[in-house]
This record gives sequence, structure tokens and C-alpha cells, in this order.
Amino acid sequence: MEQWLALPLAGCADMTPTQQRALSGTAIGAGGGAVIGAIAGNAGLGAGIGAVAGLAGGFIYDKVKKDQAASYSAGYQASVTRQPPNLPQWAFNQTRGRSRRATGEARF
Repeated sequence: MEQWLALPLAGCADMTPTQQRALSGTAIGAGGGAVIGAIAGNAGLGAGIGAVAGLAGGFIYDKVKKDQAASYSAGYQASVTRQPPNLPQWAFNQTRGRSRRATGEARF
């Protein structure tokens, strides 16, 4: 009996973290959608809508976790090398990181 329980979990071993998060989001969304759909009268439609919403949520969660890991890595590298991290160009405004008040720039 226990081997049947471990079989679905072993199938996820070769998946990337993105695939695992997308699958988890889809499964959780489908389950929640089926419950809500059953209460509303159409469990199949609820499961389908929940699966799509869960898939989107899984991808959003994956993006957040990847950005978090990249920020951590950049901060760690900056502390090791004692150099400021390489920030993307959009992180700077035209005053090169200084406030408008410090540069005397007027705000219109």
C-alpha cells in the first residue's frame, strides 16, 4: 500500500523547481476550484478554472522565488567582494541614485 503512495511523489523527482511549482499550483487550484464548483453546482468547471488560476499562481510564485534568490546572491557576492552589486539600469533614475532634494532638481 505504501509503494502506491510514493509512486506519484517519485514522478516529481526529475522536475525542475519551476515545473514543480506549476504542477503544485495547478493541483491545489483544481482541488479548491472543484470544491467551490461543487458548492455552486458544477465541479468540473470549477476545477478547470481553479487549475488555470493555480497554474498562474504557481508561475508567479516561481518568479518571486527566482527574483528573491537572485537578490540574495547579488547581496552575498557584494559582501564577499566588498563591491556594490550590479543593479539593472532601470534601478537608477536620471539623478544617478540621488534624491531630487539632494540634487536641487525641481519637481513639476
